[in-house]
Formats: sequence, structure tokens, C-alpha cells
Amino acid sequence: MQLVLKAIGNAGLAAASLAPALSSCAALKSRPVEIRLAAVQAFRRVPCSAGNAILVQLYQATSEDVEIRIAAYYVAMKCPNEELFKQVQKTLLKETSSQVGSFVWSHLSQLLETDDPLKEHLRDSIPDEILSKDFDWETWKYSSYSDVTFHS
Repeated sequence: MQLVLKAIGNAGLAAASLAPALSSCAALKSRPVEIRLAAVQAFRRVPCSAGNAILVQLYQATSEDVEIRIAAYYVAMKCPNEELFKQVQKTLLKETSSQVGSFVWSHLSQLLETDDPLKEHLRDSIPDEILSKDFDWETWKYSSYSDVTFHS
């Protein structure tokens, strides 16, 4: 099942019609976490127009597994828009998980400081006030995101 979900993720545009099935698979708590994670990650190349509302729902659900929440946030950020930033900011303000909060906070911090020309559009679209709450930066203790760009 994980290989099938990975193949769907690799299909990209061709997999757009499978977005509802991926959403169902990702949302089913009766499925193993590994399968649900693969379903979330399968959205990575699915066009934004296919819809990714389930990703935002999974990210915001504090009762969800931390890995699923982090993956859902990260994949949802492949299709950034003003509404997503509002939802992320709202969720970050009331975040109770240091793992999720630290990852999201470090990801957004890195994006705001990036000099990667491929991420300029994302950096410029992030509202300045999105990081109104600090999270622990102890990378050996909590989840975090690191972004490195090499210019040659």
C-alpha cells in the first residue's frame, strides 16, 4: 500500500482525480500511521487545484499523531495562499505540541530568511506577523526544519 501511495504521489497531475481517495486514506484513524503518512505525502505533486483541505484539517487536529500533523503542514505549504497562512497562524497561536510548534516555527523562520531564488515567491507571500509565538529551538529535543541553499 505504501508503494502504491508513493507511486500516486510521483504521478503528480495524473493523480489529481485521486485526491478524494487520498484524503479518505489520510483521514482514517483505523489505518496504520505509516499508511496515513504515505497518503499525506502523496499530495506532494498533486496540483493545488485538486484541493488539499484534508491537509489543513490534519495539521490543525491536536489529537492527531505528531508525524501526521507535521507532514500535513509541510505538504500543505506546497500550495501556499492567504487563507492557509491565516490557518497556520491561528493554529500556531494555540499550539500545545512542542514538536509540531517547533517544526512549523522553524520552517517559517527559515522561509522568511531564505535567499533561495526558487523560494522568493513563498518568502514574499508570508505575512510578517505569522510568527507571533516563539517555540523552543532545541533541535536535539524537538522537531525542526533546516534550509540550506548553495550558490555555485
